Order: sequence, then structure tokens, then C-alpha cells
Amino acid sequence: MGPGAIQGQVLDASEMGLSAHGTEGRSRRRTCNHPEEEDLPTLRSAKKSLRKSRQQRLRNRSVLSTMRTAIKRVRQAPDAQSGQAALATAISVIDRTVRKGVLQANTAARHKSRLSRHVRGLS
Repeated sequence: MGPGAIQGQVLDASEMGLSAHGTEGRSRRRTCNHPEEEDLPTLRSAKKSLRKSRQQRLRNRSVLSTMRTAIKRVRQAPDAQSGQAALATAISVIDRTVRKGVLQANTAARHKSRLSRHVRGLS
């Protein structure tokens, strides 16, 4: 009897973790190690769209990585003076990230507010 079954209740194969083909709990769908190569497009426009989205994803990752590094430098600042310098750099990087369209304006404002509050706490 299954874990959620009531006595006398008949469970079908899917409720017991079995498929109709006897593959006990295993998915029949083929899995791929590279998610971007799972469903390759056939249309020319779809191929171009995939190419562009991959390039944009890499560019966005780079910009976000730079931003996160700047934020970490503010958080790891030992004193208020170095914190102020790191904060100025971080705010510039965060604003640039917003201009590039990687980060929303409200998210950037939240980051800047929390960082400036952190630096004020250092002094």
C-alpha cells in the first residue's frame, strides 16, 4: 500500500510511482547534460534568437558578476573611509548595470540603500 493510501483504496500506476510501461519511477524523457542543447531549433530565425540569447546571457553574467564583486568590497571594508570609497564605486557599478538593462531600477535602489546603511554603521 502506498504512503498516502487509504485502506481499501485502489491506486493506479501513476500514484504508486509507476508508469504504464513499467519504468518504476523513471522518466521516459531523454535527459541531456547541456540544457541549451536539449531542443535545438530548426527555423533560421529561432537559431538566430538562440544565438543572441546565449550572447546576452554571457554578457549579463559578466555585468552581474562585476556588480556582486563591488558589493562584496563594500561589505568587507574594514573602516568607514575605505567603505565610503568602495560605496562610491559600487553605486557607479550598480547604476551602470541598470543602464545596461540587466537590473531593474527598484532592485538597484534597494542594493544602494542597504549598502549605504551598512557604511553608515561602520562610522
